[in-house]
Amino acid sequence: MTAVSPGLARQAYEQAQQLAAEAHDPTETVTEPAVQPQPGDTGEDGARERAERERRLAESQRQREMAAVPPWKSRPYGKRSDAGLVRAIGVAQEAGTLAEHSARRTAEEARLLEERLAQEKAAGQTRGQAVAASEPVFKPSVRCRGPC
Repeated sequence: MTAVSPGLARQAYEQAQQLAAEAHDPTETVTEPAVQPQPGDTGEDGARERAERERRLAESQRQREMAAVPPWKSRPYGKRSDAGLVRAIGVAQEAGTLAEHSARRTAEEARLLEERLAQEKAAGQTRGQAVAASEPVFKPSVRCRGPC
């Protein structure tokens, strides 16, 4: 019995698998070896195994990233149809028009109020001042009889 390093044995085994696969079906290639290396391997074999593990990890990460990309047939606006999107856009435009009209009305009311206050100030007395002057500041209290 001859002693063979695990790295050489693995290399020979992979080569035999590859040759058998090519003889069986020339279109298929073996990507994963049937025998997994033992965790105690070190040296050149360990470096090769680490490189292979890193390659598989990078490949699996690439596949996960590709799975996260939505297919080209999916709709970017969810499940709404084209008619539904047109309706939603029309409703939003109508709401925008109504909001603009409301803002113009409010701005006009504010301008009118500003003009009226300026006129009252020029006259010397505002409505608030007139109301405050007409009502007494202190009202004498009336004693109530019974529950108040």
